[in-house]
Amino acid sequence: MARLSEWWKRLAPRDRRAVLLLAIVAPLIVGWWAVTRPMLDRREALSRANVVLNNQQRQLSGLLSRAREFLARGKPGDFKTSPAILADLEALLKTIPEARSRPTIHRQSLVFQGGQYPAAEIRFQNMSLPETWKVFEILAGSPIAVAHWELSRSRENSGLDGSLLLWEPPHP
Repeated sequence: MARLSEWWKRLAPRDRRAVLLLAIVAPLIVGWWAVTRPMLDRREALSRANVVLNNQQRQLSGLLSRAREFLARGKPGDFKTSPAILADLEALLKTIPEARSRPTIHRQSLVFQGGQYPAAEIRFQNMSLPETWKVFEILAGSPIAVAHWELSRSRENSGLDGSLLLWEPPHP
């Protein structure tokens, strides 16, 4: 320590000020490089992540509100298709001659103008065109409404695949 004290006393006042300035500025530069700069980089990365997370939150809140709507409608088992509709459909579908396939009935409920209505979905695969027209003729002569239908050419033969969503409209 004595040698350092002697060295300091031998320095000119101008050199002492330069060494003192260097002793103050060098730790500031090292501190900026080692501590402050990584913190600023991290803050920038966090703000980019915050934008992404806010976008995801908006998307999820929309999905959450849709899920709440579905939950407000009730559990799937709470709504059964009216036995009258099923009986009518089964009676109507039994009039179709049993050929390659017979349509199947699946129970559902339909939400229309804020109300829950009993519904049924008829699915068929590889039905011939005359059999498909017979289904449409039967439904056209019944009080059952068609909410949705879909037809496509069967992959197996020249038949048709499809589904019909049927429901009983509210009676005034």
